[in-house]
Amino acid sequence: MMVYKQAFSLGMQKAMRYRANFWMDLLSFVFPLCIQYFMWTGIYGSSRNQVIYGYTLGQMLVYAVYAAITSRLVSVSFVGEVNNDIKQGGFAKYLVRPVNYLPYQGACFLGEKIMNLIFATLLMIGISIFFILHYGVQFTLATFLFYYFSLILAMILNYFIYICFCSAGFWMKDGSGAIFIMTLVGNIVSGGIFPIDIFSKNIQTVLRMLPFTYTTYFPVSIIDGNLDQSGIIRGFALQAVWIVAMCVVTDVVWKKGVKSYTAVGG
Repeated sequence: MMVYKQAFSLGMQKAMRYRANFWMDLLSFVFPLCIQYFMWTGIYGSSRNQVIYGYTLGQMLVYAVYAAITSRLVSVSFVGEVNNDIKQGGFAKYLVRPVNYLPYQGACFLGEKIMNLIFATLLMIGISIFFILHYGVQFTLATFLFYYFSLILAMILNYFIYICFCSAGFWMKDGSGAIFIMTLVGNIVSGGIFPIDIFSKNIQTVLRMLPFTYTTYFPVSIIDGNLDQSGIIRGFALQAVWIVAMCVVTDVVWKKGVKSYTAVGG
């Protein structure tokens, strides 16, 4: 247990050491957000309806901004490291040490993300004040508390999703290509760019059955005020179900991968 506490601490130290990278990553969203701003203001300006897809202009802009922040907060940075460990033989050392690779990576990941969340809190407070003053969007303390709780669950869920996909490296020469494609598709179906409400009812039904929806769309829907109390509770329950399901799937897949693993180099 002490090893994983140290791994959590290392993750926090990593976030502190490279905090400038985190802020630069957030700034990289400014240009796409500008495009969305002009796009949505144009759409709402030319429409007779003040509510489109169930969102007012203020709510849609809140969604765009918080989706960008949330998708960055839940994003994973370990996929390259895991892929290289498997491909180059570095994973072999964990097989002879009293350290379980998956909890070790998970502890590092959560330590890093908790620090990133602390860094982003001031930014989110400033953004929320802006939308309150300029668009009349209402936020409550309960909304933020629910959002933070869902965000932590989303981080855990996203960890299991990506660590499971990283296991492709056990059977492929290089799993980075598959992971890259999955990241692009996942960002769309998770609601990281647009709310899934813009899709047809049939597509929405399918997307709501997938775990990706509960990594970005669900937390942002809480902060955007689009969910009532029953919807929030149902979302928390589904996040928990998907975390357990992905944990079991990841454990099974990794055990099969380890059995077929042959270390080269390292």
